[in-house]
Amino acid sequence: MRQCKVYKQIIFLEIFTERKLNLFGHIRRMDDHRLVKNMMFGMVDGTSLRERPSRKWLDDVKDWCNLDIHTLSRMAQDRLLWRHVVKSALDITLHYIEII
Repeated sequence: MRQCKVYKQIIFLEIFTERKLNLFGHIRRMDDHRLVKNMMFGMVDGTSLRERPSRKWLDDVKDWCNLDIHTLSRMAQDRLLWRHVVKSALDITLHYIEII
């Protein structure tokens, strides 16, 4: 029973990771004037409460791919290359989860 539950969690993480990386590539290829692109890559005015630093959406993308955002943004412009990047990131991430 426990193995089935763990397997479902791994499948969920795989789907979540793949969708998030695909969305990053999709948004990165959008025109610069699109609001969603400005929200993702722009700066937001204001201050935050004094708490631990918040984890940004792009931090996951950087961690999964082990590359900086500038490099990932350039790679996302080429759809075939981006598919390869997503597959590689999934292989690495899932291999790491299975070890744990």
